Amino acid sequence: MPSYPRILVIDPDAESRAEVQRLLVNSRYVVVGGVGYDEEAPKLASEFKPQVVLIAYQEPVPLALRALQAVKEAAPEAFIIAYSHRGDIQSVRRVILAGAWDYISRPVNLKDLSRSIELALAPASEEREGPEPAVAAPPRNGRHSAVVTVFSAKGGVGKTVLAVNLAAALAEAGCPTALVDLDTVFGDVARMTRLTPQKTFVDAVRDIDSLDESNVSSYLSEHPSGVHVLPAPPQPTDWRELDPASAMRVLDLLRHKYKAVVVDTPATFTDLVVVALEAADVAPVLTTLDPISVEATAPVLQLLSSSLHAEDRVRPTINHTRPASPLSETDAAEQLGRRVSWVLPYDQYAGFRDEAGRPLVLCRSSTRLSQSITEMAASLAGLPSPLPAVAPAPAPVRPSAAERVPGERPSILRRLIRA
Repeated sequence: MPSYPRILVIDPDAESRAEVQRLLVNSRYVVVGGVGYDEEAPKLASEFKPQVVLIAYQEPVPLALRALQAVKEAAPEAFIIAYSHRGDIQSVRRVILAGAWDYISRPVNLKDLSRSIELALAPASEEREGPEPAVAAPPRNGRHSAVVTVFSAKGGVGKTVLAVNLAAALAEAGCPTALVDLDTVFGDVARMTRLTPQKTFVDAVRDIDSLDESNVSSYLSEHPSGVHVLPAPPQPTDWRELDPASAMRVLDLLRHKYKAVVVDTPATFTDLVVVALEAADVAPVLTTLDPISVEATAPVLQLLSSSLHAEDRVRPTINHTRPASPLSETDAAEQLGRRVSWVLPYDQYAGFRDEAGRPLVLCRSSTRLSQSITEMAASLAGLPSPLPAVAPAPAPVRPSAAERVPGERPSILRRLIRA
């Protein structure tokens, strides 16, 4: 990275702009100018040719997006980093599609900002190349356990159904499994498993200083399937002011206690979701074949795949939630820009469970969906495949290194929430 990278700051709020400029000047960066959402922004970008452009993403949103696009056209070689109080997926998607390289949260943190700038300006030779592995990545750090974080860019795509059934399939295969509900919006795992837990994830975080591998299991409820469940609290307000660092410690303890930890998440970026994704060895990103779902998922895959979550850990997964879909699997793979790792077939009984709360893979194990999830569990656990592998959708043609636009590099996901 250049010793003194040139940075242009675009922020319509003069006080906020001055604060960001002071933050940069007090470090090793050279601020070539600061301006609002007006015609001066692209002029300064063209004149000073900054290596990095920081731009606030705030109301009025259309004006912010026009300013971003104008600067991108004026200085195509510059890496644009947006910062905002907004943390919803739609906002991230709009900014990335408009041409931003990264998206960080406000108030701007020097550590995260510096990391983003350093990765943007790192020599291209440092980028990791190579095809996506055909099976799930092995656990990191030499550990013989794995965290599987199930995520989606849109609600209603079967994320919790997959998490519950996947955990049950892993336990059925003899893999000691914990199922963690980090869905701060709905938290349906306890309801789907028909458990009435005494303790929740929030309780574990609150007691983190007294938790260790010997007692962490006491916070989980054992399900008839053999899965140990750490549910979400009954009230969404209980998640407030939860310390993400302590949440990571809980997941780390579970990683060492169980062979597999399956984490269910909400369809939005929160600080806990970022924790769960950072902890993940494999992150199935679920989408249906609905055009809106695929459109919302594509930029999220770009963010996750190019961030700290390496491409071999982020696994696009198609879930057929209805008998006929507007898109084909091939069309979806092309729009996603990634090879699809798993395809889950349609099953009208997808959310079915028996009186004991045993999910589909246990009480209707012969269905195609049950077999597909069992196959998925086997690949994650490193077990011999009990069934024919689900054929992935054809991989889209990706540009070679020679075809890429000079200076173009993938975006990264930094801390998206701290509003």
